[in-house]
Amino acid sequence: MPSGPAIVLTREPEDSAALDEALRRAGVEVRQIPCASTRYRPPGEDEICALPEPSAVHALLFSSRRGAEGWHEWKKSLPAGSWPHAFPRPGVTVAAVGKRTARALDAAGVGADLVAEPPRGAVMARMLDERLARPSTMVLVAGEVRMRAGEDLLRSRGHLIFAITVYENVEPAIGPVEPFDVAAVFVAAPSAARRLIGAIPWMKEASFVSIGPTTTEALRKLGVERVLEVGADLEAQKSALVRLARARDEVMK
Repeated sequence: MPSGPAIVLTREPEDSAALDEALRRAGVEVRQIPCASTRYRPPGEDEICALPEPSAVHALLFSSRRGAEGWHEWKKSLPAGSWPHAFPRPGVTVAAVGKRTARALDAAGVGADLVAEPPRGAVMARMLDERLARPSTMVLVAGEVRMRAGEDLLRSRGHLIFAITVYENVEPAIGPVEPFDVAAVFVAAPSAARRLIGAIPWMKEASFVSIGPTTTEALRKLGVERVLEVGADLEAQKSALVRLARARDEVMK
């Protein structure tokens, strides 16, 4: 149990590691309550059957690090000559949302040609639309729950999008958790917000730091009144959380 006002991190421990370390180095108490877990899985038969021939594909889109890792796991499970083994191939643009996704692609032997920064699907979509002729055929490698703004933008420009699901978000066991002094809660997905508040309803009275607008909206709908939206930059997240932790510490003195 934390001894003082704590920052609560809700991502998977691996995803929270850098922020956890940065906060602890700043002298901030941290408590992790993971509200998500990842399970890799092959695409469904309907998705595989709908895929175009590899020679017809102009771009592969990876929306997250998990997508890159799930692609790698799927490809490893299949024999040479199967659909994913056709890539990477000349003439096919590989696009990644964010540097972490690009690093995961490098580890999987698939270099990224385009890296969207800030790491958002709509940013990647604009970059692809500027680079490729219209219409182009693209395959999106993603999870069960997708941010569709980028897909919608590409489709509106006439591009053809096929999606394959290579991982799913699984709900871990959460709570019950006895009340403790919370300086702030960091949430990076609407599903994590819903799971956290559903399992630990008293926590909605705390201050929340959100990674983006969809998460902020979800928190508002759940009755959270104090939400600060900071985006995906690690330094911005750390600065906001340290500031809230120190402010809470001053109140408690």
